[in-house]
Amino acid sequence: MKKQLTLLFFLLLIGFPGKSQENSGEIHKIPVFESPLEKQFFTQHLHEPFYLLQTLHSNPGLDLSRWDKLLKVLDKKEGRSRNNSQLLSDIFFKTHQHLLKRYEQHASFSNLLSSGTYDCVTGSATLGLLLDRYGIAYEVIETDYHVFLKGEFAGQDFIMESTFSEHGLIVGKDLVLEFEKKFKTKGGERKYDFNIGLGNNESLSAENQTYESIGLKELAGLQYYNDAILRFNQKNYGAAYAQLIKASFLYPSERISKLTKMMAELIGVRADSNELSFLINP
Repeated sequence: MKKQLTLLFFLLLIGFPGKSQENSGEIHKIPVFESPLEKQFFTQHLHEPFYLLQTLHSNPGLDLSRWDKLLKVLDKKEGRSRNNSQLLSDIFFKTHQHLLKRYEQHASFSNLLSSGTYDCVTGSATLGLLLDRYGIAYEVIETDYHVFLKGEFAGQDFIMESTFSEHGLIVGKDLVLEFEKKFKTKGGERKYDFNIGLGNNESLSAENQTYESIGLKELAGLQYYNDAILRFNQKNYGAAYAQLIKASFLYPSERISKLTKMMAELIGVRADSNELSFLINP
């Protein structure tokens, strides 16, 4: 596994040779990073979620004024309600007031910070960053087509469902259990619709087969996975594969690995064994 990750990280830096769909004998290079800033964030901030989440659609002139304002508001609130569930309400509702303005599937974290558009992945990531800031224990729950936060604070279980601005904060053991019922797995082989990314609220009523506890690094991977779905549906297969490679590095889950393999077969990606042998056999 260590050798595989080393090889994958090297491939991230150099790009991938692949076969052209129009001419199966023609080899072209698939760029992995869309900008030097994306490469910098991805390679230098793997353990700093706030920056890692900005890798997708990274913007050197990103306006963080609304984020900074939210932190100032919450820092003041935290001093008054540190030991009761009011702090959960402040975090959830003030975040929607200042940052989470419009739901839009496939919205990136950079878009969220600049314009307020968000989906369940980036909305959950934002709330997770804030819970980390105030030392509140939580986990990110990944389901087939949705993610949300689950935690415990001041003796109370809670759920933060970022896509429901008015009723997305659920506090109390019984209410949390009731919310989780619709996402509990049914068993059997997992079958994913790769035309649907996470955050498709129309798919929430389908039988769920995934219920995984993950973290913010994995959310950054799911953000790339969502963007890969978007590129795939636009028939931009090379770009979709590049996004999946980054998603796989951050979060090598079953769903991401399956789609990455499918895309590799579709576009005929291969690696030069001579060029990479020193990494495979150090």
